Amino acid sequence: MSKPREITIFAPDCNLCMGCLDLAPEIFDFDETLNRIRIIKNPVTPEEVNLAMTSCPGQAIIFVDQED
Repeated sequence: MSKPREITIFAPDCNLCMGCLDLAPEIFDFDETLNRIRIIKNPVTPEEVNLAMTSCPGQAIIFVDQED
């Protein structure tokens, strides 16, 4: 398994499709007050977040750090 890495959601690219919530509810949640997706588990391994990242239509889920 790969080492954990920090992720973020680039808000301007997020269209609130909620796919990340369906695919990885242990990592993502919806903040009703701010009307945006929030990350509830960080850092994560690339394997944990891969499906949500590749399924995101806006490609809004990104790694913060550079891969070594």
